[in-house]
Amino acid sequence: VLHGAFTVEQHLRFFQAAYGLNSLDRAFELLEQLNCTGYRKQRVETLSGGTRQKLNLVLALMHDPQVLLLDEPYQGFDWDTYLRFWDLARTLCDRGCAVLVVSHLAYDASRLDTLYRLEAGVLRETGQSASGGWGS
Repeated sequence: VLHGAFTVEQHLRFFQAAYGLNSLDRAFELLEQLNCTGYRKQRVETLSGGTRQKLNLVLALMHDPQVLLLDEPYQGFDWDTYLRFWDLARTLCDRGCAVLVVSHLAYDASRLDTLYRLEAGVLRETGQSASGGWGS
């Protein structure tokens, strides 16, 4: 959904209008959490892939959705941002948001309530313990 010619802040304003939000306070808070505030005036075409991914995450979260479906959400993140992502996901779950993460990597299993695998076109629960999961 990103357009290279627009700045980060212009994207935020477009989505503010689309979501009918009165302010960008939540978006600015999310930028801060993802250590991305220094990019507000930069055009998207100048951003790294990881920073673009952060912006996409902020755009998806700035209206406080009840359900969040994320496909490879931390692709391109450095380690610090990856950890910030999981802290943010935990906070969202604690606030009642359902977070579904689709990934080719299963090393995050201890962070999940439930882990499913797609095998031969069939979605199967792994039966793994959700130790470290965040509750339902």
